[in-house]
Amino acid sequence: MADLIPVIFPKKIATTEINSPDFEAGFDEKNVVGGFPNNYFMCSICEGLPRHPVFLDKCGHLFCEMCMKQHFKINSKLNAPFLTIRAATCPTCKTEFTLGDVLVFDCFQTWAKAIYKTIQVSCPFDCEYKGNPFEVDHHQVFECPLRRIQCPNEGCGEIQPAYMMEADHFPQCPCLRIYCTACKLPVLASERITHDCKSRMNDAIQSTINFALYH
Repeated sequence: MADLIPVIFPKKIATTEINSPDFEAGFDEKNVVGGFPNNYFMCSICEGLPRHPVFLDKCGHLFCEMCMKQHFKINSKLNAPFLTIRAATCPTCKTEFTLGDVLVFDCFQTWAKAIYKTIQVSCPFDCEYKGNPFEVDHHQVFECPLRRIQCPNEGCGEIQPAYMMEADHFPQCPCLRIYCTACKLPVLASERITHDCKSRMNDAIQSTINFALYH
């Protein structure tokens, strides 16, 4: 049997919890090193440090992007007198606003951007990582060894913490495919001992012929 090319574990796998409420709300105060600089940097919807912060141009209040999207979706109404634009009120001060008044981080005042980027946050998954909110958000999704991920092998739905997935499950996964250096075809790890290049190549050729005949 020809040599099999080992498969490298893809480290940048997004956590399965990316769409969970924990990733929609801001960072809990317990994870903000030294606490909030002041209440200006607190989302009044979730009472956390805003994640992917946005602010309202009319009143300047900050919110998490997802918190604001949900607030606007639930609370907006047609805006008089033309009834063509939807509007809602700021959860903090009740100022009326439209979606055009919701501005992203790059539009923040210079002093607010500078302070926000200096805030240190610890990883909510309780690993030792600390960084600014943007760094921690990326770490949580793609890098934290404690984040839960799904096995990247096709046909496997196993979900484990990333460090366990890489060290224990992935190398032994029955759905792991390893490429043969001779026939260049993927081989299931569970079939690597019995793999026969000639037989696999014949199967591949026949599959190609069948596809051409019936499609």
